[in-house]
Amino acid sequence: SLELNEDDEVSLWTLTQNGNGNIHFEYVADPELQNDVVAVGGELTEVNFMAKAAGTYRIYDDADKPSYFRIVRKSATYTTVTGSVDVAEAEGIPSDYSIVFKNELGKAWELSLADGGSYSIVLPVGYQYEVSLEGAEGYSVDSNASLEVTEETSAFDISITKDLIYVEGLADVWDFGATQLDESQYNNMLNESRINSWYDASVT
Repeated sequence: SLELNEDDEVSLWTLTQNGNGNIHFEYVADPELQNDVVAVGGELTEVNFMAKAAGTYRIYDDADKPSYFRIVRKSATYTTVTGSVDVAEAEGIPSDYSIVFKNELGKAWELSLADGGSYSIVLPVGYQYEVSLEGAEGYSVDSNASLEVTEETSAFDISITKDLIYVEGLADVWDFGATQLDESQYNNMLNESRINSWYDASVT
């Protein structure tokens, strides 16, 4: 067991006896909040976890016998990232949407922001963050949706755009003048003979 602060990182160098291990990183007070599982084989592997809350964490394997060669705890270092949020191309975006910054260890930071403007968020350094939207179906963060945070990172501007078409409950389609079919019309299985019928017999 380890006593950790929120956002502390734990790195393990481990392997498992039979090569089919499942290493758990479990928050003892509330396993539903965090119980990360990583498959570990018979080769020495570095495994990284980040604490989602402060408290006691348990590390164990439920499938094989693990060997731990090194365990390192690293306290988080933070930096403040600020920037603008451009919604000029996001007409009609819901007022209660939020922006999500998620790192490669699965920890996410979420902030609510209505009608664009500017934002400020405190993030741990040393990670790549994917930037996405929550509560804004049919809208996306435009192109540059990945942010590497270092101690020098201080600014990151976000542009949000409206997707071409969004129909609740149905698949997205490109806006080329087509009419959205209802489910009974578009749920049609293709097979080899149907596809071949589209081509001249000389085409293999």
